[in-house]
Amino acid sequence: FLALVAAGAAVEAVEYARRHLQPAGLPEAVAEEARRGMALLALGTRTSLPHASLLDPGRWRRAADRFGRDFLRLAGAPPTPPLVVALAAGVAALKTPFCSLPEHQAPSCPVCCGPIRGLATRLPSCQRSRSAVTCRLSGTLLDEDNPPLVLPSGHVYAEAAVLRLEAAHGGGAFRDPRTDDVVTMGSLRRAYFL
Repeated sequence: FLALVAAGAAVEAVEYARRHLQPAGLPEAVAEEARRGMALLALGTRTSLPHASLLDPGRWRRAADRFGRDFLRLAGAPPTPPLVVALAAGVAALKTPFCSLPEHQAPSCPVCCGPIRGLATRLPSCQRSRSAVTCRLSGTLLDEDNPPLVLPSGHVYAEAAVLRLEAAHGGGAFRDPRTDDVVTMGSLRRAYFL
């Protein structure tokens, strides 16, 4: 009916209203809306009265959203898919405060990778009492067998990764992957975690 009113098809709108919009069989809210539609039909669609809100294009989006909510409620389905809830729980368990800083994002971190990063930005960071430190270059765990070494630039890498950089560069020195400075093996310091 409202689509016919908006199109300016007054005769078709009146015929449709006579066939389908009998006040006796309509709920009060729908009957009120039909009365407002009839006022639009009489006054024209270019009116600035509150009745003009019936022709707002956003009504279709709201009607579609309402239909989706009611369908999910009738089907007994939750509004958020269980897969998204489970994925959000897993990402929140992995997310650290450093995941939101671009300079600290690691390519091997599932939270820092492309598609999941959008979901992770809206989630809280996990508070951990124990943590593990991994090498930014190799992704390996830093421990007593693979100790962390601090470069003069302040970046920390695993000893195995530094030895691979040194061997690839010809021995004795290598280029810092982040700053591109030449670093000698004698300028490295070992880091200790408490």
